[in-house]
Formats: sequence, C-alpha cells, structure tokens
Amino acid sequence: MTEEMTKSPGLELWNQVCTTDPVALKKVELGRRKFSDIDITYSIKRATELWGPFGGNWGLRGQRITMLGDVGMLMEAEFYYPYGAFPIAADLQYESRGETAKKLQTTCIGKALSRLGFHADVYEGRFDDSAYRGLASSPVEQQQITHSPDQNATRLLGMAASRFDAMKPEGRSVLLGRVYDQVWTKFGKWPTTEASVDLIVREISLEDVLNDCS
Repeated sequence: MTEEMTKSPGLELWNQVCTTDPVALKKVELGRRKFSDIDITYSIKRATELWGPFGGNWGLRGQRITMLGDVGMLMEAEFYYPYGAFPIAADLQYESRGETAKKLQTTCIGKALSRLGFHADVYEGRFDDSAYRGLASSPVEQQQITHSPDQNATRLLGMAASRFDAMKPEGRSVLLGRVYDQVWTKFGKWPTTEASVDLIVREISLEDVLNDCS
C-alpha cells in the first residue's frame, strides 16, 4: 500500500483495523491446504472498541433464513455500523443440533467486518508468508522449541504493552504479539522483574509494536 493510499480519508477506518495481533490467529487445515484464520471473538472485540456493544451502533438487522433443500441454510441480513449499512449473506450445511443459525450469524458478522478492512493482513495471506511471519508471528509459537514465557513473564509483558498503549497515537493499536517478538529479538530472554518493564519501554521503539498495514 503506497503512502498516498494510506493517507486517503477513505482508508481511515481500514488503517485502524487492518493489522491483526498474531495471538488472535488460529491455524486451519482443509485437506492439504493450511492457512491462518482469525478468531471471530477478537473481531467482535475490535469492533466493540470502536463502536460500542454489538446491537447498539452496529450489528445485523432484518435477518432472513431460507432452507436450501434438506442440506443447507442461507441467512441474509443487513449489516449496519456508524458510517452506513450494506447487505450480507452466508450459507452453511444444515446441522440438526440447532447451531446452524448461530454459526450463520457469526459468519455474516465476520464477512461484513472483513469488507471494512478488519484483519486485512490475514485475508491477504501475509501470515502464511514465511518472511512476514518472521516479523509478526507470536514468539510463543516461534520459540516453542525452547520455552514460552511463564506466568510472571506474561504479566510483565502485559505491563509493557500497557505502557506502550498509553503512548500510542490516536488511531493506532499496540499488538501484544509484536511486543513479545521485539522483547525476544532484542533481549533473547523473557523479563523477570518489574525493572525489566522500564528497560523494555526504553529500548524498544513504540513504532515497532504498533499496527501497520503499509
């Protein structure tokens, strides 16, 4: 994405939501195909941070369900949010246990948010590229051959992320996965004391832990 495109007023929302914290990813395997997908709960949380609780300033309305023979179910609805509204639809194989309608609603929400730019980096396949993953994937996954941060280190990393969050510019987000990456890359070990938090915030650039789709 060029600098001119990034600064476009029409991309203001897109640039706020296009980068995904790697800790929210899940791996999907369909036969021989392997790819990254996003946890829909994380998507809903991001939308809630921007617009408030689901069903208030944003959500689905006018939901209509159509049976597709004996094997499928189609949901059509209108997705609305503070800047407008648009139609959305999804279909799934019917499950007799009664979960199909719930899954269709979730699928419609995820599709609608993706059209607004939510987690564009995931849908562009960037997390499935080895070079990008080297920069952005969680060190919990990268370093599983050694060790993951223990409970105390996780707490201290969270404190560091909160400190960065207090310094971030408006419209940007601190990605916890990038905090992990930067700490491991720079220090080669996890923090052990609260004094380490000061060192992390002093030695790691704020820009290196913020979302960025450029």
